[in-house]
Amino acid sequence: MDEEHHHDLDAEAIEPFNDGADICQQLMDRYAKSSAPQHRHLLATAAAMRSILAAESLPLTPPAYFAATISAIDDMSSSVSQNLDPTGVAALLSFLAMVLPLMPPRSVSSGKAGEAVSMLIELLEKEEGLAMSSVRALIKCLGVLVGFCDLEDWGSIKLGLETLLKFSVDRRPKIRKCSQDCLETVFKSLQSHAVIKEVSKLVLSKLKGYMPLAVELSSRTKNGPKNLEVLHMLNVVKLTVPFLSAKVSSKLLSEMNKLVGSRFSALTRHVLQIIEALFKTSRVNAIVSETEEAIASLASFVSKGDKNPLDTVMSAATLLKSSVCILHTGESTSWINNLPLVCGSVAGLLTSEASTAAHASGLPNEHLLDVISALFLKLGGISYIYMKNILLNLANLMTLASGDKSNTDHLQKCIGTAVIAMGPERILELLPISLNASDFTCLNIWLIPILKNYVVGASLGYYLEHIMPLAKSFCRASTKVKKSITSQDLQAHARDLLGLLPAFCNLPTDICQKFGSLAEVLVTFLKDSLMHENIAVALQVLVNQNKRVLDQKDGGGETNSYDVNKMLPKFEHIPTYSKKTATRNIRALTSCSAELLQALTDLFVDSLPGKRSYLKDAIGCLASVTDSSISKKIFESLLEKFQFKDGRDEFGKVESHTDASSGEEQRNLSTREKDAQRCVIMELASSLVKGAKEDLINLIYTFAKDTLQNDDEVANHEAYHALSRILEEHTWFCSSQFAELIDLLLGLRSPVDIYSLKSRFACFQTLNDSYFEVVEGHLICFRKVLRVVRAHMDFSV
Repeated sequence: MDEEHHHDLDAEAIEPFNDGADICQQLMDRYAKSSAPQHRHLLATAAAMRSILAAESLPLTPPAYFAATISAIDDMSSSVSQNLDPTGVAALLSFLAMVLPLMPPRSVSSGKAGEAVSMLIELLEKEEGLAMSSVRALIKCLGVLVGFCDLEDWGSIKLGLETLLKFSVDRRPKIRKCSQDCLETVFKSLQSHAVIKEVSKLVLSKLKGYMPLAVELSSRTKNGPKNLEVLHMLNVVKLTVPFLSAKVSSKLLSEMNKLVGSRFSALTRHVLQIIEALFKTSRVNAIVSETEEAIASLASFVSKGDKNPLDTVMSAATLLKSSVCILHTGESTSWINNLPLVCGSVAGLLTSEASTAAHASGLPNEHLLDVISALFLKLGGISYIYMKNILLNLANLMTLASGDKSNTDHLQKCIGTAVIAMGPERILELLPISLNASDFTCLNIWLIPILKNYVVGASLGYYLEHIMPLAKSFCRASTKVKKSITSQDLQAHARDLLGLLPAFCNLPTDICQKFGSLAEVLVTFLKDSLMHENIAVALQVLVNQNKRVLDQKDGGGETNSYDVNKMLPKFEHIPTYSKKTATRNIRALTSCSAELLQALTDLFVDSLPGKRSYLKDAIGCLASVTDSSISKKIFESLLEKFQFKDGRDEFGKVESHTDASSGEEQRNLSTREKDAQRCVIMELASSLVKGAKEDLINLIYTFAKDTLQNDDEVANHEAYHALSRILEEHTWFCSSQFAELIDLLLGLRSPVDIYSLKSRFACFQTLNDSYFEVVEGHLICFRKVLRVVRAHMDFSV
């Protein structure tokens, strides 16, 4: 039978067979109309096996077909030991390869499976008389049969695994692939540590047989069949790495280190992939010394830069990053000792890419930048010592790309990780943002957006003492410039520098020492409308990050309008506050909050609706750490200022009194203006609820009730919202005012707008939950009293 026919036979099992039906009948149904010779031989073989089973009254099941087929193969191999019938053997082996996958687990004893393996291996030794498709089918059968052997006994599977390993480096692609697939399947099923140990030794021994040639090939380009066989062996190693023992994995890494030279070879890609697999699957402590050896060879390869293929250089650089991580995890000192070598090789590569970028307007590969980012983050503060030159090279690349920022995202992210690791002070020491007084050109101005996104754990003092004076110098320069465009650019740069405020409020280290000075500056900044949002965000960040440490449950750490950490990558060394530090910080914020809260409140009242949202969030945060009496005083002053409350704490009477006492029409507010003022104050009131004490809550509730009874649709929306906030944040108010609240809500006309309806429903929902909690509490108390009474009665009896 020719090779094409054999190829077709190998493809029979592309569509799986049903293990619950007669395999012979399935073959008949599938190929009865086929005139292909290989199909006719296959059907004849299947029919013959079914006839044997029928004659012996055996069931037409896969185990029975297996027994009949393996017996027929044994008879043919024994009786025609010199001249095998290729057609008959091919049909039998193809049929067996279809039957075996249908066998239920443990349907063949390990002893019988071992005998079948030995018999098939004997037949395989006569492969000169077998077609390629027959060898492939035989390998498939071996792979399944080894799985039926005793996988806890090395002797039971040794012969089968040795055979599969032998054909895993075969020159014929289909046989090699089939054998590798079977080998991987068997390896995955191994559980015994003793067997895994022996299997690992087998793979290592097989590899060592190829090492002399592999070492020769790694040092120079060499082609030929032996070269291919070495590559096939490396593929097998890569396939089996996840299943090898720890001891053999470390030895394997040592062998791979011998194959990594400074120049690219035919083996380089395979070797790098094996090292990557070893790094991912091995226990860190088992490969520390071998990893240290790998760093030297990998650094040598990376340092050659453009003399080696770019993809392999990137892979080697990534492995250098992994190597440093392994050493850092496994030992405390060796990773530091190897840092100069790692950083030097990567810096050299970066310099090479910078030169290329200068001529071709290109940028470093994003994979290289990822490696550098990982090194910055892993080293933290000491990256200032080891990676200073790398940062300067990155800055040069950024300057070269200054004309087109559209493709610098990865580069900016890489510099951003340097900001996280070193801190803005060190970054600006190396890359100062400055202004040339003679021609008004700016240096490193591209750094501002990166600082905005990546500053964390910096100093408020640095912002006050360095960033603000720098911004003022840009402002002064803008007044001296004749060109209006240049003047506008300088003013924009000054605003951008001042706009770094939220970033420097991201986990600052000196809140206790510097917030008082910052608060004075913020009050001044509020006069500049362009700084309003930055101030609001900065205050939210300062308050929320400290409250998050003290209280995770109440959600105090959520920032509604802005999250300063949204651009930060996951970084294990980002500083956090201890509860002790957070407590001190909150005290510092509280001590300076009164003037800020008053200024923000005045600004809120005078602002347009579109600008109130972030101000309201900031007021809510600040009020939550401010003494409630101060918040109450500020709120009362607003009520009196807009004549919603008189000095006797009465609502709703001032307006009529004003009309009576003053005949001047211009001093009377129109109804629309009055409703607008009520809406603004009611909106402000909802932001003061969190952290408010009982007297302020009662005041807000009274004003909300008066607003709801005033029946203005817009103001009612805010009143319902404030009321729902009170009930959510202060459960004591639900129980103490339950009856009055129910009467109030039921007595009001149902609102028509969806937002008011939602808030009204939230009020009812909270009251309902509170009622059931009270009832449940009473029932529990009643049961306890009842148990005591019963116990007393039993004792009396």
